[in-house]
Amino acid sequence: MLLQIIPARRMPFSLPFLDYAAPAELEARVKIGQLVKIPFRSREEFGIIKSIGGDAPPKKVRPILEIFYDTPLLSQAQLNFLEEISAFYGTPLSFLLKTNLPPLSEKKLKKELDKKNFRSGAAVSKKPKKPGVFYYADKGEKQKLFIDAPAKRGQTLIIAPELEQITEIWNLLSEERRAKCAAISGRLSEKQFFAVWMDIFFGRKNIVIGTRRALFLPWRNLTRVIIDDEANESHKSWDMAPRFHAKDAALFLAAKHGAALQIMCHTPSVETYFFAQKNVYKTKDAPKTFADSATIVDMCGERRAGNYTFISQYLRDKITALNGDAFIFLNRKGAAAAVGCRDCGNVIKCPSCGRSLVYHETDKSLRCHFCKTLSRMPPSCAVCRGVNMALYGIGTQLAENTLRKLAPDKRVIRIDSDDGELSELKAPGNKIIIGTQLAWNKIDWSALKLAAFLDADSSLFIPEFKIDENVWYLLRDAQFRLGCHSGLVPESTINPELIIQTGHPEYPVFSGLAKPANFYEQQIKIRQLLGFPPFNFLLKIYNSEPGEALAKSQAEAFLAELRALTRGMPRVNITGPLAAPFRRGKDYSQIILLKIGFANYKRDTAKISSLAATRGWKVDPNPNTLLAL
Repeated sequence: MLLQIIPARRMPFSLPFLDYAAPAELEARVKIGQLVKIPFRSREEFGIIKSIGGDAPPKKVRPILEIFYDTPLLSQAQLNFLEEISAFYGTPLSFLLKTNLPPLSEKKLKKELDKKNFRSGAAVSKKPKKPGVFYYADKGEKQKLFIDAPAKRGQTLIIAPELEQITEIWNLLSEERRAKCAAISGRLSEKQFFAVWMDIFFGRKNIVIGTRRALFLPWRNLTRVIIDDEANESHKSWDMAPRFHAKDAALFLAAKHGAALQIMCHTPSVETYFFAQKNVYKTKDAPKTFADSATIVDMCGERRAGNYTFISQYLRDKITALNGDAFIFLNRKGAAAAVGCRDCGNVIKCPSCGRSLVYHETDKSLRCHFCKTLSRMPPSCAVCRGVNMALYGIGTQLAENTLRKLAPDKRVIRIDSDDGELSELKAPGNKIIIGTQLAWNKIDWSALKLAAFLDADSSLFIPEFKIDENVWYLLRDAQFRLGCHSGLVPESTINPELIIQTGHPEYPVFSGLAKPANFYEQQIKIRQLLGFPPFNFLLKIYNSEPGEALAKSQAEAFLAELRALTRGMPRVNITGPLAAPFRRGKDYSQIILLKIGFANYKRDTAKISSLAATRGWKVDPNPNTLLAL
């Protein structure tokens, strides 16, 4: 009997499984999904039986050594899911298998598996259901949704974007549900993950709340998959393979297991909004307008009135009169965003990647927050030798110094990646917290009386197709987190206020806060003109080489192969290769973007990703950015 076995060790993408023979005495016990021991070179390794290939294996095929456990560790549906993820994201199947298995300690496995307390929920083949979309506008509505979210029968997976949201969802469940619930994240130790994996395998836990890591578990009777806060960028793995978005992978997982997929959010992505409008997803509602709309301050009007600082008079008055905590958001570290020469216009850039260096007031240094390079502030311009050097833009350090002078009676705390000290957040008294995105999940939003976007325009002029959506999500998320009309606070409590400073109050990102449909419709029109999602699936592939000429020649050679492959794919449009705008160290990168029609996007993406992976190119389906790596 011939067996196809996935080794539980890192293997090349082009070698997803190996052939082995089942000895005659083991043939009757062989099942797909079983954990077996195999000879691999001069060692013994674990592996999972992927398929059973026939009765007469070739003579040179080596036999398996033993069936380690008779009950399959992975179901056929979960193996099918891993194969689809492998092909779609150009990731070795063996790597995904190791992700889906517990730590393979023979002693610990024998001790746990020999308990023989396996309770299998009967795996059933169910017809895939149309995904459903559910909106909540406040914490009270979210709690009502999640009280009934877990399925009454079978297993339920709830995917949260970040660790902090796992705790939040856990607290929404009843005590009875929590007793059957497990939490999964990348911060679990091997020992903790082993224990949780066994709880799920043996049926001791049937509800899992986790980050995207939780997709890879021993699912046997998965009946419901829930994605919370689906527009949150943290659902996307962008810095390591497989570079998947949790919602895309959850669609694959639910389809393989015949489970219902539910998307829950206060602010949907543009794609989810569009698919709900077109009845690709089921919904009975539309994104809700928050009852207490934000106060939008026109900074151009401030300058016309003679205020040339970066704090409007309205925000200045609110801060000085405030009795409580305030959060001032500015997604830029340092004292100034760039340093340049007023005489010739030269801007000092990082010698490694080409990004503008950021000035830090504390040690009078210039830093690249990407490459981590550090240099001293020069006394003169390196191009024209002029001494008229200027600081451009504002950063958290400058904002901190200004706020200390504005409100000397209040404690000012800066939270960015330059400062990991968070203990001051719990200090008594009124506080002003100035922070970047790092502070977003660290602060207690329920304690805030005021939140403000100091420079809401700073990200809008980055040439990325999702940038408006990203800013829109942050604004709406701030409204939701402030919980202005949650009904969970006493009526006597003063509602916190959100202030947004912008030089473009008419821009749909800001004006659409009063009517969300206007923002989405504007975005859909732009994306239709450009052929971006939701009208096509987007695939980014890229490669890096130590020399610019070598990177270009490799890209042109790969492009020829790519054009040959896609000749029979009429709905595939190729752009590039394009040079990445910034370098990674000494490497030069080339990017190819593909727009793929949804009719056959799974098949076409899998073929293109497989070619890219075998040629050493990195694959990023449904990317967050087009040109950033």
